[in-house]
Amino acid sequence: MARGINAGGDLLTALADGTDLNKLWQDYSDAVAEYNARRGTIVNLLSFKTTLSVDAVLQTFTGNDFEDASEYGEPVGTRPTITQAELGFMFRWRDAATRFTWQFLADATKEQTDAITNSVMEADSKQVFQGVMAALFNNTARTNKEGKAVLPLWNGDSMVPPDYDGRTFGPTHTHYVTTANASLTQVSVDALMELVLEHGYGQGRNGRLVLLVNRAQANVIRGFRSTASGGSGSFDFIPGAGAPARLTTETVVGDTPPASIGDQPLIGAYGPAWVGENSLIPAGYVLCVSTGGDNSQFNPVGFREHPTTSLRGLNIVRGRVPDYPLQDALFVRGFGTGVRHRGAAAVLQVTASGTYTAPSQFVGVG
Repeated sequence: MARGINAGGDLLTALADGTDLNKLWQDYSDAVAEYNARRGTIVNLLSFKTTLSVDAVLQTFTGNDFEDASEYGEPVGTRPTITQAELGFMFRWRDAATRFTWQFLADATKEQTDAITNSVMEADSKQVFQGVMAALFNNTARTNKEGKAVLPLWNGDSMVPPDYDGRTFGPTHTHYVTTANASLTQVSVDALMELVLEHGYGQGRNGRLVLLVNRAQANVIRGFRSTASGGSGSFDFIPGAGAPARLTTETVVGDTPPASIGDQPLIGAYGPAWVGENSLIPAGYVLCVSTGGDNSQFNPVGFREHPTTSLRGLNIVRGRVPDYPLQDALFVRGFGTGVRHRGAAAVLQVTASGTYTAPSQFVGVG
């Protein structure tokens, strides 16, 4: 992105072929709005807002058992035992600026000045999106400014996942896995979904299981069939209500998947998961996540904002000298992310390697 001060010499009214530049500026603004909406949809499904630097998350709850009654004695008093884990959230301030000379503003059209402001909005949308995605896709731990650990999904560190429904987990349990194959397979997707389901997420009140994929992986998943139907997995892919019209001799047993979840379009369902296609998901990765909907406390990522209400979101501040000869404005946002529900999502990388590598665009952000 070009940087500097917008001056009178930067003004153009038409391209060499006579095309009105105001139409291009408007097209740009429309494209930015659409792109930001798509990012916002993903952010809302994956995160919830918080002002905490660290949150205490319940891990286990145990109490005493009943005793055989005695004719002359009383039972031992019950005192439950609770264990918790502290999970932190990052936070930092980031800013951007717009600067104009008075001569630029004297001749600029609304479309031109709007386009410059919209470029800042687009940059803000991108940084928020990258922060939330980095919390899920980056499998390394971080430390926030308060000195608290900001952890990813379960990644085989020293913290052992709590038991659930009679199932126990070891210290090497990880939610960052690979296909160990150059192609996406049904077996690997089945195993990916189980990583989330076995912790009690993605079913009932804890949220809905969703697979978020790039178009390349979506086209593969559309062909998934169960072993009973001649495939290699546990389920058949079922096109959703929003799928294109088609001819088929097959019969769907059960409910047809809806056309969308929130503002995220769905292409259908595979087993217990709805499948959403979004080009913002890196090609070569499959994200399996349990979502409770927009800003639900059951969503895996905490989106940390400032405790002061007026300092949340994107704020615009007048520049130091808002008069002749320069007009400038500062845009400021303070935020950070971190995983609160470590078992509520899992990431699959399509690679022949057995070692997970995070997408480069989500490393070092958030």
